[in-house]
Parts: sequence; structure tokens; C-alpha cells
Amino acid sequence: MVAFRYVTPGYFRALGIPILAGRDFDEKERSGTETPLILSQSLAQRMFPAENPVGQRIDLDVSGHWQPVVGVAGDVRNLGLTDAPQPEYYQLRMHRSWAPGLSAVALLETPLDAGTLERWVRRQMATIDPALPVTIETMQTRVDRLSERARFLAALIALFAAFGLLLAAIGLYGVLSFLVAQRTREIGVRIALGATPGQIARMAVHQAGVWTLTGMAAGCVASAALGRIARGALFQVSPFDPLSLAAAALVLAMAAAIAAWRPARRAAQVDPAVSLREE
Repeated sequence: MVAFRYVTPGYFRALGIPILAGRDFDEKERSGTETPLILSQSLAQRMFPAENPVGQRIDLDVSGHWQPVVGVAGDVRNLGLTDAPQPEYYQLRMHRSWAPGLSAVALLETPLDAGTLERWVRRQMATIDPALPVTIETMQTRVDRLSERARFLAALIALFAAFGLLLAAIGLYGVLSFLVAQRTREIGVRIALGATPGQIARMAVHQAGVWTLTGMAAGCVASAALGRIARGALFQVSPFDPLSLAAAALVLAMAAAIAAWRPARRAAQVDPAVSLREE
């Protein structure tokens, strides 16, 4: 199945769709007898993989009416940000009567604000037919509607990631506190033998760093194995994006540093007399 659109000259410029080969439609062609076509990049590569599509002719309805291809336009994600662009072609809308029952879309590019433009459009449409239904929305509203699902998934994943990070920080804090409690006598002996509070704190932080780096390494391996599952929910970002992985590692390292600070501080304040008396 190949989608198609009837458009007028200026459509591609208004939407910022690049013409990759050939040219745009011309207003003079709307009064002619030949109906030109512009193919999307994916459709052009599928139909003419080894030759230039510009100048080719296509019989759309197998009736002997061959239509020339005058250009190739960039692909557009009309189905959503995460879905692959669908192959489609564009036909020039001619100066002829339009079939009943079909809707039309007008694209207006203006420096006016949306409210002023909407009132003007409704007045103009009322002079044509007061009973004609008109729906007006900005392009940003339409794009936001296409990205609603992706935004919801991103927010949901971010929420679960935040909870996971919080649980990791709490777990690391608990483990370090337990280790400090288990090694209280050892720490007291070290302080009695001349270890400074700074050395004791660094020892606790070093232990936290080893465990955090081990967890990061395991997380990188797991993300490489499971990254393909999340590919469908990403837009213009690879699941193996090094910047994203580095940002996640940095956030985890900061959480680990905050979680390790209090146990390390407690370890540095161990009273050697109390610990030796317990021994």
C-alpha cells in the first residue's frame, strides 16, 4: 500500500520538506493536461533503485495515462515519530472540480498569532459557505498529538528509572552502613595504630566505588543485551548512545557518592577506645 496526497505548489516549502532531486510543482501546471508527480525518497528508491526517478513516467491506475515524475521529496513521518516513514507520492491538485465527500487541508504560514488567524479564516470560509465545517489547529498542536504516546512512554520510563536510582542509592547506603558496623573493631584498631580519619573515610568510599563500578559494568552489559527492546520507543537516539550511557553512569556515580558520604563519615568518627573495649 502506498499513500498519496493531492497538493498545490508551495506545500513542500511551507512544511519544510526538502526536494532532494528534480523540482517542486509549478502553478502553471495546474491548468495543463499532464498531471506531474513527486515521489518520496523511500518510494523512489523502491521503484527506481538503479536509475534516476526524475523524468520517469508512472501509470497509476493502469489506464494508459502516464504521469511524469518531476521530483523526489524527503520522507515524512506522518504516522508518528517512532514509526518508519511510509512510501508515498504527491499529485498536483489541478484546476478542476473536486470529488464530493473529500476533505481538504489548507496550510497557512503567517507572522500573526493563532487567535487572529483563526478568526480571519472563519470569516473567509463563512463567505463561501456558512455551513461548511472548519477545524483549525497549529502545526505544533498536530505534531504534539503524534508524539503523545512517545512522550508518555518516555515519562513512564523516566519515572521507573528514578525509582530504580533511588532504590540503588538506598541499597548502597544500607550495605555501606552494614559494612562499617561489621568492621567497627577493625577500624578502631586501624585508628589506634595511627590511621587518620581521612584515611578511614577514603577506605569506606573506595569500597563503595568498587561496588558501584562493578554495578555499572554489569549495567552496561545488560543494556547492550536488552537495548534492542527499547529501540521502538526511541526517536533519533540509539539505545547504545554513548552520551546517554555516560549521563546515566554519572548520575549513578553521584547517587553512590551521596549514599556513601554518611557511612564514610561515621567510619572516620569511630572511637578506638570503645571498639577496643568491645574486643
